[in-house]
Amino acid sequence: MTSSETILENVRRSIRDRVNTDKILSTTWVLLPIIAILAFVIIGVAMFFAVVFAFGGFWENGSPWNGDFPWNGDFPWGGDVPFLGPLFGVMGLFLVIPVVFGLLFLYLLYLLIQRRNAHFRRQQNFTEDTVSLLNSLAKTKRKKIEVQTASIERTLREMRADEGEQSGVLWVILTLVFQPVLLYVAYFLGRDFYRHERREDGVWEDITRAMDTLGIPVSVRRDRPMPERSFVLYFVLSIVTLGLFTIYWLYTLIEDPNLHFRNHIRIEDDLLEAFSKESLVSGQTVPSAETTVSWKDCPNCGKPVEPRARFCGSCGSEIQPVERLRFCTGCGAEFKADIGGMTIDNI
Repeated sequence: MTSSETILENVRRSIRDRVNTDKILSTTWVLLPIIAILAFVIIGVAMFFAVVFAFGGFWENGSPWNGDFPWNGDFPWGGDVPFLGPLFGVMGLFLVIPVVFGLLFLYLLYLLIQRRNAHFRRQQNFTEDTVSLLNSLAKTKRKKIEVQTASIERTLREMRADEGEQSGVLWVILTLVFQPVLLYVAYFLGRDFYRHERREDGVWEDITRAMDTLGIPVSVRRDRPMPERSFVLYFVLSIVTLGLFTIYWLYTLIEDPNLHFRNHIRIEDDLLEAFSKESLVSGQTVPSAETTVSWKDCPNCGKPVEPRARFCGSCGSEIQPVERLRFCTGCGAEFKADIGGMTIDNI
């Protein structure tokens, strides 16, 4: 396997890894705060009626304390308190609901942070492998793409410096301890993906120019770029709408990366298809530009020899092979020229 074959396989592996790294989350997660609000309203109403039925005797018979403290537990209307069991049940639900929905939300927060880390890491590896493959093809074709690859490598260094790992577990714990931390998490999730996509646009442009120089046609464009969203504006709107706007804010944190990943699927598949076609045109999988043929005549006695013969049939001398170019280093087309009286097809 040649060096180009190995690098191309690394590119394929990076693309296959997106199944595990580029998680497209369902936007139905935005129903989580809506359901939580509705649950609180319903439970609040149920608690109100439970209190009315349980202590309805207050309005009929007066206060059970009658001004005496401490109260001895006897009710003036006699008997047990009706609906007291359902009342405690409703109060229990009122305490359990925020715990359940809070844990679900923290899990969603963890998923958002982890897919950010996984995608950034995979994309950096994919870009590095793509640059290596471009350099290998440029060497084979004897083309100069140093300007484009240098620009890609500079952007890649910026990515590695600015798109570091964020601990999902740490941010979940901090949010649990001090809820306003959630605002900063929302801030860096939106900011990091937007900056990442802008850097990627520059990388795609450099890759396209490098492949044009190599004679590999490909068009790398996003169907719909990720919009820039103002954290300050979203924060103000959340306050003005008494928190209702946060539902849409959560939607953008889920769907914007989803859109980014869908663009990746198309762009990466187009690049891989272009590289694979180039491999087939060049002969199997990115072959060497040279092939080995034999002399027509024996270099020792001058008598004719059969193609591919290792020894001369007249004098027995060993026939040393000679290397000739089989593929054009510019376009990759196969030569059909005569080499010592033999064409490539006769070898």
